Amino acid sequence: MKKKSLLTILIAILMTFSIVACSKGAKPNLGDYGYHGEYQYEAMTIDEGITLDGVLDEDIWADCTNTLTSTSADLPYYNEYETDDSKKKYKWMDVHTYFGENGIYVAFEVYDNRIYYSPYRRQSRNTGVELYFADMAVGSFGADAMSIRVTPTDEEPIIGFYRGNGSEYSESKAPGQYFAGAKINGTFNAQGPDGKEDDEGYVVELAISYNLFGKKIDAYQFTAAFVQVAAATGDLRYGNSFIRGTQHLTPSSWKAVSNDGIITDKFAYVDKTVVWDEGVDMDGKLTEAFWVDAIENSKGKDWKQESSNIGLNIYTHFTDLGLYIGLDSNDRFVYYNPDRAAKYNTGAEVFIVPKGQTSVTADAKQMRFNVGGGGDRWVGNTGSAAWKSGYFKAKAVGSIKGEGVTMDTSEAEGWQGEIFVPWTEFGVTEAKDKTQIAIQTNLYHIQSNGYWENNSPLANAAGWKYISPNSN
Repeated sequence: MKKKSLLTILIAILMTFSIVACSKGAKPNLGDYGYHGEYQYEAMTIDEGITLDGVLDEDIWADCTNTLTSTSADLPYYNEYETDDSKKKYKWMDVHTYFGENGIYVAFEVYDNRIYYSPYRRQSRNTGVELYFADMAVGSFGADAMSIRVTPTDEEPIIGFYRGNGSEYSESKAPGQYFAGAKINGTFNAQGPDGKEDDEGYVVELAISYNLFGKKIDAYQFTAAFVQVAAATGDLRYGNSFIRGTQHLTPSSWKAVSNDGIITDKFAYVDKTVVWDEGVDMDGKLTEAFWVDAIENSKGKDWKQESSNIGLNIYTHFTDLGLYIGLDSNDRFVYYNPDRAAKYNTGAEVFIVPKGQTSVTADAKQMRFNVGGGGDRWVGNTGSAAWKSGYFKAKAVGSIKGEGVTMDTSEAEGWQGEIFVPWTEFGVTEAKDKTQIAIQTNLYHIQSNGYWENNSPLANAAGWKYISPNSN
């Protein structure tokens, strides 16, 4: 018994020394953050001249040129209105962004006459805003996709931080890397009067440290939504209203901004490092000698969309640097609206599989090409779905055929497009693999540029097999 007691005392002493040693220099308990480990970064310092109080009286907001708007399709802000201002027809939110010295600052102006909060329900069931964001080069949903959710209360706002995990976002922690302030312009937990002319709603100011990106950045991509709650109790709410044309699980669909404004073609922004061959203009016009030769000698492959009788010729050109794809269509309708998905704008889907492969692997690439710019990119997926959204380096440019013809027309003589993808994006390193490729395409024929004209893209070429490269 004495030996056992002595051993117990020695173990207790050793544990005491261990605790003292570990606690030396340890970080303080962060209370509500629930975080007890070491800081990865120092806490963010708010830029001088900025106060997170929900009052947009800083010069950065007065000079903002990158405002994006989310409009509710569910709840009119006014029951009766006589105005041409479409914002006043529905509840809506303006999102402004500023890239400062120490981080990104985001202001949300929300016009909603139902402002509800209950501590007994989760954030997604309380009035508030949700921001989903990532670095410009992030194309696939994963841990690099982040979300911050801010819920105004009658005291300090509640802030939640999330990262992409599997098929959804999971709660995470990054203490000291985000802060927020909010101001209510109305009455808490009481529905404001319908038809009221005063701005009824709330404002949120959010600061995000560059540390979350691992570097200082001057542009990022995001979508945002505001939670529309139906009552002070219970879980009833209306659907989140995201920025038009975006999906919170699809970074490639998100909008991009910088201090200079909205970036209409974010792929062009991140593709600045792509290098193609000298002598190739990459202007969307098939005027280079190798394109002229291919067209004059019918070296391309022709697809015709049976539902519209519109054709698309596709040509290829191989160099040591990469693959060139030329597109030539006789479609007279050429429309582009950046607020809708790529498949609802004039253009084509181009599926590319390298190395003589006969199945879709991670090396396969899909370009959702729009004549007007933007578009979308997907990569091969080994999971249950053949493709998933993802970024890869490329250069894609479109042009309209016809003298004096501009975008959003039904009088074009057709359109052309040029795509360049470096071989490195396909995992191709050997010369023997730089002379073969499997390509399939699908035409986007659109007859309007209205956002709500999404229900009839006519992009349904019969019989194409986009997951069977050996059939292409």
